[in-house]
Amino acid sequence: SQVAVVLQEASGPDAALVAYVVPDLSMAVGCGFEESSAAQGPEHVPEELVRRLRSCCQERLPAYMIPRDIVLLEKLPLTVNGKLDRRALPTPGRTRSGQEAAWREPETPLESQLCELFREVLQLDRVGAEDNFFALGGQSLLAMRLFAQISEGLQVRLPIEALFRSPTPRALAAFMTREPQSLVEEKLCLMFGQVLGRDDVGVHDNFFELGGHSLLAMRLHVEIAERLQVRLPIETLFRSPTPRALAALVQQHDPGAQVLVPIRPEGNARPLFLLPSATGNLLFWQRLVPHAPRQLPLWGLSPGWRAGDRVACRSLAEVVVPMVEAVLVHQRQGPIRLMGYSAGAHFAHEVARQLEARGRQVGFLGLVDAIPNKPRATWGAKLVRALRTLIDPRQWSSLRSRLSAIRQSNRHKKVPVKRRGLPDRFERMQDQFRQTRQRLVDLLNAHQPGRTQVPVTLFRVPPKVGQKRSPGLGWGHYCSRVTVIHLDDVEHEQIIRTEHIHTLARAVFQVLDCRPDGPTGTAIAEADFDSRAVSSEP
Repeated sequence: SQVAVVLQEASGPDAALVAYVVPDLSMAVGCGFEESSAAQGPEHVPEELVRRLRSCCQERLPAYMIPRDIVLLEKLPLTVNGKLDRRALPTPGRTRSGQEAAWREPETPLESQLCELFREVLQLDRVGAEDNFFALGGQSLLAMRLFAQISEGLQVRLPIEALFRSPTPRALAAFMTREPQSLVEEKLCLMFGQVLGRDDVGVHDNFFELGGHSLLAMRLHVEIAERLQVRLPIETLFRSPTPRALAALVQQHDPGAQVLVPIRPEGNARPLFLLPSATGNLLFWQRLVPHAPRQLPLWGLSPGWRAGDRVACRSLAEVVVPMVEAVLVHQRQGPIRLMGYSAGAHFAHEVARQLEARGRQVGFLGLVDAIPNKPRATWGAKLVRALRTLIDPRQWSSLRSRLSAIRQSNRHKKVPVKRRGLPDRFERMQDQFRQTRQRLVDLLNAHQPGRTQVPVTLFRVPPKVGQKRSPGLGWGHYCSRVTVIHLDDVEHEQIIRTEHIHTLARAVFQVLDCRPDGPTGTAIAEADFDSRAVSSEP
């Protein structure tokens, strides 16, 4: 066989390599063409031969050296001197020669738009969704023209290297939906990457699936506050864990307080509402998701405060009012399920008490290793009561104001401890979080639980040797009944850690009925478990 490769007479991006091939007609027989037909000439040689020639070029040559067109000839035209007569070479027809068998219809509007842009740039009659840009004769100059048209027509800027990774309209469409399409998305992808230590974050990548946790979430929110000048509740990541979803909130400028937080909202059973920690944090509940039944929706209830917010609530009962409202709106009928860990148990108990006062049934109130606050007559309280009997009320008010001012002054004089490796802006954001959350901690410490008729299921670590506490840790004074389930081989601080939370999950989901539209979980009987693990008290 004979081959001649020439640069087609054109200028600019329309210049292209064209291969003229005089095949050995015996090659056609190996391509599935009958020997008798092959003898009729190259115009009868099947398209399969062209496809194989193009495939061979793709395997051996870089993209810019692959001919845009392959033209089959009976013989090469020669001059009187025996050299190639370039002027006598036929102009290649711009069709999808050698590609018809692989043609695929576009399936989305974006794929259709890209197919049309491919067709215009390559000057073809049509282009399918899985047609390779370079196999159709594309080269670097045409790639630049294509990307200019994509930028102008679709308002998306792409790196030219994207075409080498995604050379078909379908692959490029998938790449474009993963790439940032706005400046905010681009910045958020960079911030996700910096915080998570990755350089390949796309707009649909989930923060938690990439290894994110509560400390990294705080770092991310610091970066967002610094670079985008937007303050978000840290719980926003549950609802919007991807750069694209988060960008939609950021671009609203005021995403507002979020009380009902979707931890894993999918499922057709009655939901389980999870309460926050003493600092208002819900992110640790993300560790429960892999162990929860698929049909059980998980929702968090947050105070909805952002760093630096002024907290006007005077009691924990006031703090949980928005949570109660959110539960009533989200679940309009059926028994309600609540659970809180440690200090979050106080939230859960107070929410249950207020729901009961509004006439709603609480079918499950899970308290995880928590002790109710008890009224304490400390020496300080006794001194305050004695002073109030001796000092004029007007002077007492003045004294309280002065003491409060002194405490505030001393608090500001404290030099914060610099944590190694953390930037100043992260320190400032943590200080703002501490100031806001400290108010919540103060309200928790001052909270005295009220009594409710809701039965409590208490998940607690086994008592330590010599420890004298009632099995129900004192919750029996504030509810109708306490069912105690011991969490073996785990300590209080370990319960919600990734490597131990399966112990809590196993105990909780044995109690709950997670069937679709089934009745809510109820306190289990002592006989259902080993007597060393479960006990009940009035």
